[in-house]
Amino acid sequence: MQLAIWDYPPAEFMVSARDDIETPITLRVARADMRQCADLLTGGQVDVALVPTLVPLTNPKAVDVLPAVALSTWAYPYAKILLRHGLGQIRHIAYDPAYPQEALLARIVLKEHYGIVPEFIALEGASIAEITAADTDARLVIGTEVATRSYEDLALDLGQEWFEHAKYPMVWGVFAMRKGTASPDAVRSVRDLVKASAERRSLWVQSQETSPALHEFYQDGLRVRFDDLAIASLTEFRQHLFYYDVVDDVPELPLYFLPDEEEQDTDRRPLL
Repeated sequence: MQLAIWDYPPAEFMVSARDDIETPITLRVARADMRQCADLLTGGQVDVALVPTLVPLTNPKAVDVLPAVALSTWAYPYAKILLRHGLGQIRHIAYDPAYPQEALLARIVLKEHYGIVPEFIALEGASIAEITAADTDARLVIGTEVATRSYEDLALDLGQEWFEHAKYPMVWGVFAMRKGTASPDAVRSVRDLVKASAERRSLWVQSQETSPALHEFYQDGLRVRFDDLAIASLTEFRQHLFYYDVVDDVPELPLYFLPDEEEQDTDRRPLL
């Protein structure tokens, strides 16, 4: 079974034990840009993929979300809002429309946390350097480079801003399969892989050439359990999708439920 994972450290951490464990179904891991993983899944090129949370919430008939594991964080050095003149003078913000989830989150936290409603200026296909250099009051920058460099401008950590607003960690990505293709063995395979990777967290962190701040983020700020905190955060996020006219009604997460192994009846519940 082919699994597509985002090609940057937080996501790669989740599958770092692939060569060390056996799973119910053999998983072959492919790394791709986070913007491509959903397309690879829906296009049938992979069987399961880590996808931005926004994908199943806006396309619930296309995919099923696997339970037990997800990517969430308290802070998120990979997505930042750069401010030229401080919070009081944000009129325009440049961004790459290829990252709709981060753009929506920026809208939410700026309005709900600071009462700011700027105009978002789409720079399609622009590099991080081009967005950073944009002649706007603020810029939304996303990617590995963002986490490893410092900026002269004030930088708002998008994950931390969500946490301060919602009081829950932001769920950035979930594992999904095409509608109707999920199975108990697929769930267990993904769960076992992520669980084994999490159990080896300290070894993985030590292997990364990183700054003290990123070391702390990988060790303490990176979460992989699809637990009550993640579900509570998703509840908040789902409501905002409706309030911000992204969807016509508060969407349900299309979560795949495992059959109850003991009762062997119609009762279904997620494996957590």
